[in-house]
Amino acid sequence: METIHFILIIIGGLSCLVLLYQDLRGRWIHALPVSILGVAGLTFTFLKAREDIWLNLIVIAGFLTLILGIAWLVMKIRHPNEQLMSSQLGWGDVVFFFAMAGWFDPLGYALFFVTGLLIVLLGVGIMMWRGSWQENHPIPLAGLLGGYAIVFAPLYWHFENAIAAWVIS
Repeated sequence: METIHFILIIIGGLSCLVLLYQDLRGRWIHALPVSILGVAGLTFTFLKAREDIWLNLIVIAGFLTLILGIAWLVMKIRHPNEQLMSSQLGWGDVVFFFAMAGWFDPLGYALFFVTGLLIVLLGVGIMMWRGSWQENHPIPLAGLLGGYAIVFAPLYWHFENAIAAWVIS
């Protein structure tokens, strides 16, 4: 079982590297690495926690739907003539968010999502402040979060029990 988990982690990491490269290079991602990432993540979780997989996925999908719905509503109020999916967020970003759902439990996913967005926004903010990033330049969110997942996932899995105990207490 450990060998299969290791192989799935390698596949997921390579998929994230491909997404990082594609998104930084051309501000687009291909459906194949995202699909591989999603299937590998679902398989990883299925082998790890069969009984909880559907509940975890429903909670994560609800979390994402709520966040994306709120983002859409805020953007509609702030910029009523712009479409969120064409100017602010790409479909690849949304598909990536859902593809990552299989790799974490709901707590881990929420931590990944929130810390990843904060780190990306902080990094882009610093680059804008330094003048090396144009304000109207799109952020390669899926790629950057894919790169972050390579670092975050092993750390989260290692400290998963301690984080859960800390949150519960």
